[in-house]
Amino acid sequence: MKIIEAHKTPGALAVIGIPFFAGGLFFFYAMLNPNAQWSGTKPSLFVGLIVSFIFTLIGAAFLFGRSGYILDPFRRRGLTYWGLLVPFKRFHFKFENIKYIHICKEIRKSKNSSYTVYPVRLITTNDVKINIENNLRDYLLAREKAESIARQCSFNLRNDEEGGKILGPSEVDPAFMEKLESNISRPQSPLKTHIKCSGSTGKSVIESNFKTSIIGALTPSLIVLLFVTPFALYFFRELSTGNPPNFIRYSFIGFFFVIPILLTLNATLGRRQNGFKLSFSDKSIEVQSYKIMGHTTHKIKLQEIDDITLRSFDAKNALLNLINTSVGASGGEVSIISNDTRYSLYPFENAENAQFLYDLIYYELSRYK
Repeated sequence: MKIIEAHKTPGALAVIGIPFFAGGLFFFYAMLNPNAQWSGTKPSLFVGLIVSFIFTLIGAAFLFGRSGYILDPFRRRGLTYWGLLVPFKRFHFKFENIKYIHICKEIRKSKNSSYTVYPVRLITTNDVKINIENNLRDYLLAREKAESIARQCSFNLRNDEEGGKILGPSEVDPAFMEKLESNISRPQSPLKTHIKCSGSTGKSVIESNFKTSIIGALTPSLIVLLFVTPFALYFFRELSTGNPPNFIRYSFIGFFFVIPILLTLNATLGRRQNGFKLSFSDKSIEVQSYKIMGHTTHKIKLQEIDDITLRSFDAKNALLNLINTSVGASGGEVSIISNDTRYSLYPFENAENAQFLYDLIYYELSRYK
């Protein structure tokens, strides 16, 4: 039995922690430095140290935060932990005290927005909630994660999004390859398609080199320039005055203004694909996604495939078309879900081609069952 574990770090969110951490340390230094010049009234030492400590702690949480869990089906034990660089707190539990693994829907709200998450939790016999995944926004990923853990650890499963009935381990939806039929017929190719299939049983390849217009990819860049240019002009005007306090203040504000936009732009262009290639073998699929700056390659074991999904886009929705075209995802999107990760394949000429790839992947996998 394989140990199930996940170790989480802040990832790209660590960037947000930089100004907090640096600002906290700078404020701490300024409070203890008798020669520091203040543009206003210097706060008391007590207040200043508290403020600097809070800012430094917030920054450290973003930069060095660590959390995760370990589930051992053989020893029937598990633990969760959190900390900074090293675990500060651990929570140990035995499987015999777990009532079920639970999926639910939560709408979390802030002052100006709200978003939906699908947390996955272990519920103990004392109704203690043990977080496994607390911030998943993709329901399919949450469901597959819960079902996979339920199968491997022999937990009961309760999914509030599908009725809330408690299912025994034997009633949980079987793994993808187990329920896949072995006599699927080859799908009919559309009259117009860039999708090519070659090879034979033992080593087959599906490839597409279809590309969408680059104009759509430039749209986010133009929007970013529209917002950043006025700020940049204002920033350099302040810089030219030679006033250090203004420079520091506007640098801090500018960081929070520019970085989210740049991260969004990077995510948009980074997600843009100009085709893909799938190489099948009797043990795995190798997924290559052709990007603007090269390509990425991922190998997925067949037994670790959780699901394959198809999403078709509404060609009549102009805004949705603009968003999809900006990342190169016109026509539709086919995703292979494995180990909490969604590997997306696009673009397509139309929804018919997306459906063709979806059916073709099922057909190829059935040959290796």
